[in-house]
Amino acid sequence: MTTANYDRIMSWLAVYEGGKVDDPDDPGGRTNRGVTQRVYTAYRKAQGLPDRDVWLMNNDEHDDIYLEQYWRPIWGSRLPDGVDASMFDMAVHSGTSRSVKTAQEIVGVAADGIMGNVTLAAILNYCKTEGATKFCWEFNHRRLAFLKRLSTWWKYQNGWKRRVVGDEDGAQDFDFGVLDRSIMLCGTRRDIPLPKSSTPGKATGEMIGIIGIVLGIILGVIRSIFNKRRST
Repeated sequence: MTTANYDRIMSWLAVYEGGKVDDPDDPGGRTNRGVTQRVYTAYRKAQGLPDRDVWLMNNDEHDDIYLEQYWRPIWGSRLPDGVDASMFDMAVHSGTSRSVKTAQEIVGVAADGIMGNVTLAAILNYCKTEGATKFCWEFNHRRLAFLKRLSTWWKYQNGWKRRVVGDEDGAQDFDFGVLDRSIMLCGTRRDIPLPKSSTPGKATGEMIGIIGIVLGIILGVIRSIFNKRRST
């Protein structure tokens, strides 16, 4: 439960969210190191600055956005070790509201997506009675279930699954998923490896509607047919 974890987790996110992306299938749209154009535009406006391409974002802006819009809204510095890593990563990938809601569902408080004293107290109590390891396990498997419901799962599933649980489901000392590294943080280990590779595609849930689901199914079928023809 320390701000010291912030820099460590940021180094992991730098691998996952590194680079510039402009994928038409990505609901996040044009993105630079995990910051979407929409988020960057809002940030610049709040700073009284003119809008500009997110690909021109500088390091100070990037760090300020991560700290103010993702870490502090989940009260990262007050969360137990390991829990902070899991919730911060999901906040960046899918939004702070989704991350907080996932935690609230686990600890049994109203899932309004807003971190407050009631939610924090419930998380701390859960981790005290059930253990932070159990929380991280439950949190990341709920996160994976959420990702599987997204219409873009068919395209990003390999990278997203590797990001959340690693190359092998469950928690292992040799694996690289958010689940694995979070559980390492729950204990005493601090020589924790970086993730293996980046995972493109934001997972905000903006495409969950009926149309998005139908399109996702159609694209998945087309992709399956294409792969079968290519293998024959």
